[in-house]
Amino acid sequence: MPAADRGSSSYAAVLRRPHAVPLSAWAALARLQFGIIPISTLLLLSTARGSYAEAGAATAAYGLTAGLLMPARARAADRFGHGRVLVVAALLNAAGVAAIVALASAPLWALVVVALVAGSLPPPVGPVMRSSWHDIVGGGPGLLRTAFSFDSVSEEVLYVVGPLVAAAAVAVVGAPPVILMSVGLLLVATIGMASVLRTMHAARDDEVRERPAVPWRSVRFVLGLLPALAIGVLLGGLELAAVAVVVSLSGEGIAGVPAALIAIGSIAGGLVYGRRPWRGTASSQAVVAVLASAAAVALSALVAGRLLAVLLAFLVAGVFVAPAIVASYLVADDAVAGASAESTAWVTAAFNVGTAGGTLLAGLVVDRDGPAWALGALAATTAVITVLAVAALRRIGSRGRGTSPKPGGA
Repeated sequence: MPAADRGSSSYAAVLRRPHAVPLSAWAALARLQFGIIPISTLLLLSTARGSYAEAGAATAAYGLTAGLLMPARARAADRFGHGRVLVVAALLNAAGVAAIVALASAPLWALVVVALVAGSLPPPVGPVMRSSWHDIVGGGPGLLRTAFSFDSVSEEVLYVVGPLVAAAAVAVVGAPPVILMSVGLLLVATIGMASVLRTMHAARDDEVRERPAVPWRSVRFVLGLLPALAIGVLLGGLELAAVAVVVSLSGEGIAGVPAALIAIGSIAGGLVYGRRPWRGTASSQAVVAVLASAAAVALSALVAGRLLAVLLAFLVAGVFVAPAIVASYLVADDAVAGASAESTAWVTAAFNVGTAGGTLLAGLVVDRDGPAWALGALAATTAVITVLAVAALRRIGSRGRGTSPKPGGA
């Protein structure tokens, strides 16, 4: 790759683009609230109901519809305008979360129903932000990879910081004020994003414009979802099995260390992936990243009896998580001839489905055969899913150019 292109893919080059800093800053404020609201709600409900099981049922209901309906909310944003949908969804979400607070001691069935409804309402900040990066950088493969990497790493950092902020704030002022303040800040953040988006698209009569439909008949688009599904299976199960491993070796005192190491590895890997060009298409890069992470998990199964070795394997496995997801975003984005919030939202949905499946698989195998076997099962399952992605890639051949510029792109 020419030196000029290499330099143009720096994070500084991305952030120097017009509107990049203010829009990403407002998005960061919104995403921080996504890290605060769930844990604050869990703490509120566990105290009000005296049961972690019931509190977990309500928060799981919220998370279920929040994840599964993300593509629908992103589609609405594409259809009716990103800024408008962000603000309307934030208002509705605030009402839904406030209802959860008000019904904290209500019958469980009523609380779960309200949580399911409230979970369908969060504003689609992530999909809108990724679509906006496409507009900001002009759709060029180098800068878009860097922008998506910056976006993914920023999101992961905020999701780690959010629960820490929530726990500290709840300890000082209590859960209800923290929750209500958080939904208020989320509304402020979406209004800020809408304002920047309005400025960005002023020349195009606001951001409402004809947007391409997600091409479900395109093998290339489906291929973009398979690595995200696979890395979701691996990561969801890994976080459970890893805790079981370290608890069996050293007790509960370091139960949180594996998740921290995986997150640190993912952040580092995402930063490196976005900073420089890589060989092959985005499709092949996603496949390689998933297989590399699965190989590290398989290695962790072999060294599960040695604490330092298994922790190092978890760190290495995390390094490839963000690159796999970012490459999947690139494949999904490339499948449409223009910026679409819905396309990358399906990557997130695939990842969430994979996470749920991986957690279930790991839990079953840990109980039956032990954590080392669970790690091996996760690696094998992930590899099988990824092989399917490779088969699809070979089938479409030269049509699977995941990082090629698109007709109609800026």
